[in-house]
Amino acid sequence: MPERYVSVAEEPSYAPATPVVPNKFFDANFVESTLNPGLAFPVSIRGRSILEHHEGYLQEAVAVNMDVKPNNMIGWFLKWILGSVTSSQQGATVAYKHTFKSAETVRSFALGSNWDTIKEKRVPGCIMTGLNFSCVRGAIPLIADISAIGQTEKLETVQSPSWPSDALAPFKPYQSKVELADSELANLVEGFTINIGQRVFGVGDIGVLGSRKLPRIELAERTVGGSMDLPLLSGTLDVYQRFLKDTGAVEPGEPVVPFKLELLIDTGIVIADTYKYRLDFILPKCVISAGPPVRIERQERKMFRVDFRCEKDATAQTEIQVELTNKDTAYPDAT
Repeated sequence: MPERYVSVAEEPSYAPATPVVPNKFFDANFVESTLNPGLAFPVSIRGRSILEHHEGYLQEAVAVNMDVKPNNMIGWFLKWILGSVTSSQQGATVAYKHTFKSAETVRSFALGSNWDTIKEKRVPGCIMTGLNFSCVRGAIPLIADISAIGQTEKLETVQSPSWPSDALAPFKPYQSKVELADSELANLVEGFTINIGQRVFGVGDIGVLGSRKLPRIELAERTVGGSMDLPLLSGTLDVYQRFLKDTGAVEPGEPVVPFKLELLIDTGIVIADTYKYRLDFILPKCVISAGPPVRIERQERKMFRVDFRCEKDATAQTEIQVELTNKDTAYPDAT
């Protein structure tokens, strides 16, 4: 069986007339792209049978699931969902820290995936609608679920993939820690998710006369949230009290006080000097969005899940800040 791959490349403008060739290759657990041709099958007065169809507007649905590694394109996907990235060299070394924050605009990209040696299915004009991370106890590494809408598709010749020279392992749950208000919830958190979403106006919203394709990027609201799985112990009581109002609360009150959450992942693998491959999620202003259900059952463990939402912090000017340290020098805008 030939090598299967997923490939991406940023577009200099939305779905340009000269298509971008996706030439950054990475591995994934799965990739799925589905074209909706917008067909309609009208009913007429002639009889009960459908006699014809009408072509409508085109739109592609894209989904990718992958293990998150320091060098397998996760920096690009963070840029394409959040919009802003700055990169800084760490000392006089080959290590770079990339800081991703939310912005008002995002860039589009082209995506390719091959059907073995048959064809590469290429999707231009991809706009991300979601990037979800899951870090749970066990052998499963940090997982990213990526969703996007694409403009159309085209079957092309299969490429010969080139892979990153550094074979790095994915980020693992046991390399992570969670901090609440700058204090570690040590040996307490059993699962953590982060969900970044943005509403994108698709071809059903802004389809235009003269073309079946989405003409441009238009965005609506962005949402950032997630969840934590915790045992009900004295060390986690503070988390529940923050749902009620703030630390120390014994009943609901107002105003509910936002708090800072961080998921910090340190691989321990040195890039150079003291700089290591890292991925840090900083959520500066969170509130618990729904009452954590606490179920007491027989002699089972007492667990509860906290669902939280993130608001834009006035100081950080973002709902979420993600810091990725690796060897990539930058994630520049395509020109």
